[in-house]
Amino acid sequence: MSALSGPGTEGDSEILKQRAALKRKMSEVLTAVAKVYLTDCAEERNAQGICEELLDQSLLYDPDNPESTQALADLRMSQGRRGEALLMVRRTIDICGALEEGFLPSYDFRCVTARLLVELSQYELAEGVLVELVSEDDQDTEVWYLLGLCCLLLGQPRKCREALTEAKTLLERSPHASEATLMEQISALLERRAISEQEKTQFWNPRWWINDDGTADSSASAGSAANDDAELRRDTVLSETSILLKTPSKAPGHLAGAEFASIPEEPDDARMLLSV
Repeated sequence: MSALSGPGTEGDSEILKQRAALKRKMSEVLTAVAKVYLTDCAEERNAQGICEELLDQSLLYDPDNPESTQALADLRMSQGRRGEALLMVRRTIDICGALEEGFLPSYDFRCVTARLLVELSQYELAEGVLVELVSEDDQDTEVWYLLGLCCLLLGQPRKCREALTEAKTLLERSPHASEATLMEQISALLERRAISEQEKTQFWNPRWWINDDGTADSSASAGSAANDDAELRRDTVLSETSILLKTPSKAPGHLAGAEFASIPEEPDDARMLLSV
């Protein structure tokens, strides 16, 4: 009996591995499309609703996809739902902390994590991520600036000055007209020994294009040199979303902070692939 069950068990194990890998890939693709609705397609009608459905679907395939949970945190911030956003950021950090040794989230991913933490006033956590980032790339002006702002909000003016001086030096080496505002903000912060929580958005507002009601400001991108590229990406995503998107049943996005259950039955559009 054991001789007969051995090969079958090995074959079943391989199929399960393939199914798991395909689920992860489906989750990654859905999350990538959802992110476009947070940026280039933010002005589309019901963009946030479509983004949320895509992320819910992604989390059905892979509840432990940190890209999905972080994107959901980003969406919640755009919706003004800070409490749920914080839960999703913490969930993201927990997932990344459980990764096997040698597996580290990308630099860009951790930059987004740091930005979200600063937005959510989690300055000590943000400082730790930002210090790690500048140790990997000391030529990133935005990271130095954000570290300086974070330190000032933590009541650490000396560390703030050191970080902002690094950012200013980098800007002076390669001055760019588009970075004039950042230079002004650095100069203004260097004159301060402290700023209040309410003053933070005067020096850093990553959601300047979001209206008070959570919708995108259609005038924000007017005249942008990137409009043509954005339109092209927008058209591509809109044409492909109908293939990927189906209305999900209950998913983690609707239950932020609740226990993440095991993945339910696969959506119809993937059953054929996952049954191989």
